[in-house]
Amino acid sequence: MEETNYLTYDEIPNEVKDAIAKNKTVGVAFVKKDGSVRHMAFRRYLMGYVPSEKEKTEKQLTMRVTHNQMTVYDTNLYIKAYRELQDVDKAAKQSFRVVTLDRVLGFLVGGKFLDMREKNNISERYGEDVYNEITKGMVRAMEKEAQEAETSANELESEVNEQYLNEDKWNRTRFQRLIEVMSTIDKSFKPKSNEQKNAKILKEEITQVEDENKILLNSFIEFLPPNLPNLIKSIMNKGQLGMDGAFYLLMGRFIDDYERKYSSEEANLINDLMEDDDYEEYFFEEIEKKYGPGVIEW
Repeated sequence: MEETNYLTYDEIPNEVKDAIAKNKTVGVAFVKKDGSVRHMAFRRYLMGYVPSEKEKTEKQLTMRVTHNQMTVYDTNLYIKAYRELQDVDKAAKQSFRVVTLDRVLGFLVGGKFLDMREKNNISERYGEDVYNEITKGMVRAMEKEAQEAETSANELESEVNEQYLNEDKWNRTRFQRLIEVMSTIDKSFKPKSNEQKNAKILKEEITQVEDENKILLNSFIEFLPPNLPNLIKSIMNKGQLGMDGAFYLLMGRFIDDYERKYSSEEANLINDLMEDDDYEEYFFEEIEKKYGPGVIEW
């Protein structure tokens, strides 16, 4: 296969990777298969939608690296479909998109346009007309689209939360309870400084694990608080979530903490490894070694 120097997944700007990891709205402009230019606002995942647990194929697992593609959800399209269908699965299927990175013209993050036209040799491959479609007007349109997507997503989230009003003594929404529980975790999760240092040092100390990805997962597991099982139960009781939902909610929170302590690159990789079939089993085996069997059951 002929090698190219076009944009690859590993070369996506850090601003874009960070926004994707934090599930913030990102804008992208790209060349479609028919040669026309399109832009959209997307997120990595969507409120209320739970991805399929169906076993992934080898092609799916290696798609980003092998085919230089991103799988995302068109936020505005998802919101429109959800309002029409009132079905998160159908809305997700309608808004699922694959972005081929070597056809990207640029990304928009936080109002800043990151130009990828030279990197992808757009002028030579698609012509000056396509290259020149990125104008100040289009960038403003992308920014407006992203802002509308963010606003609409927040509004939809509030509407969905209203559906979870409880009739118990608290009479608060599930979302409000989760916020309350997470705020208590903010106060209770204060790892000792030497424990934080040990989490980083583990990458060098765990010599019996040759796979660097497994070393990183072990570092993250060591970073997790000793009272994780109790936190899971607290989320389940107060947030009205199942065990797996409570577990992954907490993992998202602690990955954010790990990112602030160490680096976005490592935190993003941890998140990806937890979704990878090859490492998921290893991750839960190590979780059970630390906390004992049954900390998470399916």
